[in-house]
Amino acid sequence: NTWTVDGSLAKGKKMVSENVTQILRSFNIDCENAIDKVKFNNMDSMKKRIESSYDKLNKLNKSMSISIKNEYLNLKLEELKLSYEYQLKKQEEKEEARRIKEELKEEARIRKELEDAKQNVIKDLKHFNNALKSLESQLSDNTLDEDKKKALLDKKAELEEQINTLESNLSNIDYRQSNQKAGYVYIISNIGAFGENVYKI
Repeated sequence: NTWTVDGSLAKGKKMVSENVTQILRSFNIDCENAIDKVKFNNMDSMKKRIESSYDKLNKLNKSMSISIKNEYLNLKLEELKLSYEYQLKKQEEKEEARRIKEELKEEARIRKELEDAKQNVIKDLKHFNNALKSLESQLSDNTLDEDKKKALLDKKAELEEQINTLESNLSNIDYRQSNQKAGYVYIISNIGAFGENVYKI
């Protein structure tokens, strides 16, 4: 209030007022830049940028007894924190969307693999069942000698075993198709490490 310019108190007040406007505008611009640029991974550097601006501007204007209040700095840091939390949430949502996309892609790949495997098993089953029918037709011939009959019976047993294996494989594929997200739950107890009645799942 006591500054004069060219001996004029009015000019002195005008100069002080202009410097007040300048320090406030400079600090607000620095804060806005930091707040606009804050990301999920640079909070500390943006906080330092605001604090550095606060310190430098206060030092530059110390001779005129002009300074930014600490309460105003804290409000700007709170605004930075809110912006950072928003960016962090956006990043989490982005990562979650990426994870879901990868999960859906993996599920589609597994579905296709299972469907292809199922079609192959059905094709093999059809082939072996036809071969079994043909063999049973040959076995119904009463004119067969014992050696030929034994060879056909051995072949029949082999085909039946292969059919059983394929039917079991088909059953497993059907189960996997209807329970794609099935897995295991492991429950660990370790009294020495966790303490009594404490379990890790």
